Amino acid sequence: MGDDGMTASELRIRYSRGGSVRDCDLSAAQLRSRYAIEKNSKFPKSSSTTMAVLSCVAYSTVSNAMVLVNRYLVGQKYFNYQEKSFVILAQMILGVVLLELAKLQGVIKYENFSLDTAKRWAPVTFFFVAMLYTGTLATAGLPIHIVTVFKNVAIILTVIGEWRFFGEGVGPIVLVSLGIMLLGAVLTSYSEVGGKATQSTLSGYFWMCMNCMFTASYVLYMRYATSKSSLKLSRFGMAFYNNLVALPLLFPPMLVNGDAITMWSNPLTYDASFLVLLVVSGVVGIALNLSSFWCVSSTSATTYATVGGLNKVPTTFIGVLLLGEELTAKTAIFVSFGVIGGMLYGYGKFKDAEASKLAKARKDEAIEKQKMLDNSV
Repeated sequence: MGDDGMTASELRIRYSRGGSVRDCDLSAAQLRSRYAIEKNSKFPKSSSTTMAVLSCVAYSTVSNAMVLVNRYLVGQKYFNYQEKSFVILAQMILGVVLLELAKLQGVIKYENFSLDTAKRWAPVTFFFVAMLYTGTLATAGLPIHIVTVFKNVAIILTVIGEWRFFGEGVGPIVLVSLGIMLLGAVLTSYSEVGGKATQSTLSGYFWMCMNCMFTASYVLYMRYATSKSSLKLSRFGMAFYNNLVALPLLFPPMLVNGDAITMWSNPLTYDASFLVLLVVSGVVGIALNLSSFWCVSSTSATTYATVGGLNKVPTTFIGVLLLGEELTAKTAIFVSFGVIGGMLYGYGKFKDAEASKLAKARKDEAIEKQKMLDNSV
């Protein structure tokens, strides 16, 4: 017979070995409750940990793929497509079409369109579009290793936001790691620019700073929308609304910067290889949506930001080895600051989370014991 099916006598025997006389006087229901609390606190569910790890791996892989694909599409050394807002618009349209086709075929299921839901989801989409748009502009003007190192600044802003809006504390290891990451970002940018700043690099750094702000805002609001808000959507539903609501948000910038007109005269718009890569980017965009929501819902906004920051390790080497981007010895040393800081940050957040869980478990156990003592009197 399982533990939950133990008789009162069996439970009293279990607790009489190490418990007090008062423990032995408890009822079977009270003893079952106590045993369940102790069992759950000692043996956490491994399935949730597995899902958290898988979600982080999925997000990391897709995030790297998205950076590389966008680099090919808009980077100066590659296609150098100038109408960047059209690239994002095309990715959103492809996302909606592919999701709807999969839904019609019965491959996936998600909620039907609701105007009220679209309005309530609009803030998440706004920050998402702003993050993609500024990230694309930054990628066009800066090497990949600079972009990935500066993702650490978004982590710092996310930590501040979680402390301010969600009341999460910051441990000493995390504070040290934030300082290392910030130092790495400053030294890396100085070694790349120095006294030879160009219009392209200055523009890239401006959009990179904006991207850090919007990335932190997106992560923090997404955490609120997926955990604190009364709005409940499936992951496919979130991806659908994210892409659909983004469409009207992208038309104004296209009209203002003239992309809506110049895209028709750009020969790349009709180039087969460019269009194939654009379709691939749309598929990767859907995967990025899904993996982002999965990672945040399975872990936390901080873990999500940590994984995004640690992406710099594979992305930097891929940019150098696969895309042939230059990386000086001095810059490589400064980039390592960001890598070390990111790893230390992940370790610090893990230790803080473990300490928080242990403290909460002890508090809950103390409260439950006090209740049982009060009931037995």
